[in-house]
Amino acid sequence: MRKALFAALVLSVPVLASAADRLAEPIKLELKDFKILGLDGKENAEVFGYNADDNKLFYYTRGIATATAKFPEDGDYTLVLEASCDKAKDELAKLKIKVGDKVVKEDFALTTDGIKEYKFDVTVKKGEAKLSVEFLNDTYKEGEYDLNFYLHAAKFEKKAK
Repeated sequence: MRKALFAALVLSVPVLASAADRLAEPIKLELKDFKILGLDGKENAEVFGYNADDNKLFYYTRGIATATAKFPEDGDYTLVLEASCDKAKDELAKLKIKVGDKVVKEDFALTTDGIKEYKFDVTVKKGEAKLSVEFLNDTYKEGEYDLNFYLHAAKFEKKAK
């Protein structure tokens, strides 16, 4: 009896681990699926969009990029943004980040101009939620400086319980 019970438990472990692994897979947002609009609500491919060759979103002026994520269950997640910028006048890009209607960060400043991962805690409900990444502090003077923002990746990772 004990052997049969032990065998049943051992055989069920891979199935449980497999289900847990599926839940643990990050929810990756494809950069090409983001829609970027200027503050006037219009698209302008000259100043923001998706660069397929470098696989990044570029913001050459203030704008808001949005994409929809599908969450398999309610819970706590870590939003991971991989971002960089062109520094201007010793200033780095600042962002407003939202998930659904919740503001995650109101005025978040990158800590370097190189590509870096930035992590934010979020709580979401099962279903769809829109990620919004707004570039706040564009500054430009022809021939002298130009502050630009780049988004290289965006994903949500489920936190362990």
